[in-house]
Amino acid sequence: MNTIAARLLSTAALAVAAVLPAYAAEAAAAVTPVVSGGKTAFGLIIEAGWPMWLIIVMSVVAFAVAIQMFITLKRDAIIPMGLADDLHNAFAEGVTDEAVESALAMTQNDPAMTAQVVASALDKKDFGYDAMVASAETTATAEANRWTAKVGWITLFASTGTMMGLFGTVYGMIGAFITMANKPAGVDAADLAGTIGGALLTTAGGLIIAIPMLVCAFVLRGKLNQFILDSTVITNEILDYFRK
Repeated sequence: MNTIAARLLSTAALAVAAVLPAYAAEAAAAVTPVVSGGKTAFGLIIEAGWPMWLIIVMSVVAFAVAIQMFITLKRDAIIPMGLADDLHNAFAEGVTDEAVESALAMTQNDPAMTAQVVASALDKKDFGYDAMVASAETTATAEANRWTAKVGWITLFASTGTMMGLFGTVYGMIGAFITMANKPAGVDAADLAGTIGGALLTTAGGLIIAIPMLVCAFVLRGKLNQFILDSTVITNEILDYFRK
């Protein structure tokens, strides 16, 4: 997983290194007077106004969170490597106090989801199998919600990016109509086109956030669901030792 994360970050760095010169050249062209009166991409961003700058900031945060989730959401964070085998070995000769203490020592201080679920069930051993199952289900639900909420941020960015793009377009179109209203004798088509172009640019910016974030949310949610399912299977296998 660390190798995948390193490759991901390396690819992102190369992409940024490749794109930045183009943006720098575009920005330089934007601040240079253009005789033909043409508009640059940077100029359209200026025309779009503060909604576009907000979208740019949101895109940086959204992609940073998505990359961080791809790095942190790994199987070891849900199911520690070797934990299932160690627990099975602990109970292989029967459910004894020594076996339970050994299993608790493996799981109580481990923040991974499976470890916490098993530890919560073992804590209720003296109250019977049904109490252990209920405690495991409660902890599993809490842990699943905690991880689902993290993936939910990606979905939030996708929805908010779309809405911000739409808001920026409406904001820009209102500005264009105000410009037309203030000049009943006629509006310069170039100025009006710049204002409308800036407005539509916010829609494009919002979609640039929304589409990748939806893909990321789909992939992350699929991985998380599979990890939670595997964790549930392991927990049920351990609880079966206590079934009478």
